[in-house]
Amino acid sequence: MTVAEIKDDQNVAIVIVTYNRPTLLAGLLTSITSLERKPNFVIVVDNNSSDSTKDTLRAFSSRELGFELIVKTLDTNIGGAGGFSVGVQEALNTVADWFWLMDDDVVILPHGLEKMMRWTGQFKCFHAGRQDPNGDHFFCEQWVSDSLAVQLPFLKDPYEGKGYFLTNYGCFEGMMVHRSIVNKIGLPDPRFFIVWDDAIYGWLASKHTEVAFIAEECLQKVRSQRKISVGLRHLNDSSNISRYYAIRNRKLIKQYYKKYNSYIPLLFEFGSFLVFSKEIVRMIFVEKSVKGLPSLIKGLVRRKV
Repeated sequence: MTVAEIKDDQNVAIVIVTYNRPTLLAGLLTSITSLERKPNFVIVVDNNSSDSTKDTLRAFSSRELGFELIVKTLDTNIGGAGGFSVGVQEALNTVADWFWLMDDDVVILPHGLEKMMRWTGQFKCFHAGRQDPNGDHFFCEQWVSDSLAVQLPFLKDPYEGKGYFLTNYGCFEGMMVHRSIVNKIGLPDPRFFIVWDDAIYGWLASKHTEVAFIAEECLQKVRSQRKISVGLRHLNDSSNISRYYAIRNRKLIKQYYKKYNSYIPLLFEFGSFLVFSKEIVRMIFVEKSVKGLPSLIKGLVRRKV
């Protein structure tokens, strides 16, 4: 494993987007306070939660944390995409060199930030290894097809004994990105609301720098999901709103593919068919229900608007 020398003088901002999950948020913030190597800033974007999230944030704000806690409370829910767009902008307003982006349903493992910082001399955009709630490796590593515009799994272990592998995909559950890359590709696109906002962000970053996954596990997912095993990977359950945006957002993905000369109509539409089919498989085999079918149809209609 090749790891460049750690630069201890680098400032880090952790960016978290939360919505109506105060218990999960408290678990994540507690894990950050327990780190030996703490970030300089923790930015929490509250997507207009209607529960006790604000109370949770007030409780942490009153404590001596070892880092600056910045809370941005929004007047409306603008989705994960909008939340990370706001959060990254807030991070740019700090002196942080690195922005570590994560949802609220993970915790940072002991020494997680130290492990991440080992790679900052080698990459400008990379992703944390993750554990699932049982402590096993959460294998979500994938890449984006430049013609189909779908996220494709690896059929074998992409690490092959190395400490990292390169990809062109992004995930806002552990992406670490340098300020210089954000300055080149801009903020996450809030129009996505949810689904594919992070995949496109990693895809854009790969146009300017190497994008990597590291094997070292720095985060652990804490929210259990129904799933079925598919070789190295597994297929999780989803939600109707995610299904809707998975289809609707194809029109936004098409705009990016056209801009970067990757749009081939026949192949792109075949990719759309694959996305739709995957959601059908997910409903039938994971969720044992087709109640989400109207959301897929609605997404198809909105995609054409």
